[in-house]
Amino acid sequence: MSGKYVLLENKGHIAYVTLNRPERLNAVNPPMQHELFETLNGIMADDNAWVVIMSGAGGRAFCAGMDLKWRTENPGVDAGTSGPLGSGYMSDPVRPGPVGSLPTQFWKPIVAAVEGYAVGGGMEITLQCDVVVASESAQFGVPEIRNVGGFPGGGGIYRLPRQVPYKVAMWMLLSGQFMTAQYMASIGYVNEVVPSDKLMETAEQYASTLCEN
Repeated sequence: MSGKYVLLENKGHIAYVTLNRPERLNAVNPPMQHELFETLNGIMADDNAWVVIMSGAGGRAFCAGMDLKWRTENPGVDAGTSGPLGSGYMSDPVRPGPVGSLPTQFWKPIVAAVEGYAVGGGMEITLQCDVVVASESAQFGVPEIRNVGGFPGGGGIYRLPRQVPYKVAMWMLLSGQFMTAQYMASIGYVNEVVPSDKLMETAEQYASTLCEN
């Protein structure tokens, strides 16, 4: 079932999940994170959904990470200590965790279709996907060291050195610089780089192959 910030469409055995805040480059706020967890938990319980294709709305970004403006625009709203976004979220595999995290027990394959920016928590989401297809304009990065003076809080600091060469991971974490899709493909992180008008078609080809297995 689609929400406001996370759209869901089922075609055959493929579940299409779209991050839907294009006016903020699909940056994640707490309500969106809650919808994302609800959507993925629903897909996990759906025996007819075998593979997920995840993408971002608007064409400019897959996901730009955490919406840093949300808290100042919503003063007094408790986003992390109580309720469905609250206490225990770090250890609970079902309830929403930090931006960039997905349900820890989600076992169905996810194909990320990345156009534009996949940075911060957006990069961390792709780290939890099984296949990454990117458009020629896609960029990947973990800019937290530059933006907030910290490190990725959604598991990126753990996962990144395990999915790209260690020296590359450390450069990305310590410099905050973005990497092109072509470079990320050259080190084996991106499965395939395609023109933007072929992105979804290519992601569907990967997903269909997975459905056949």
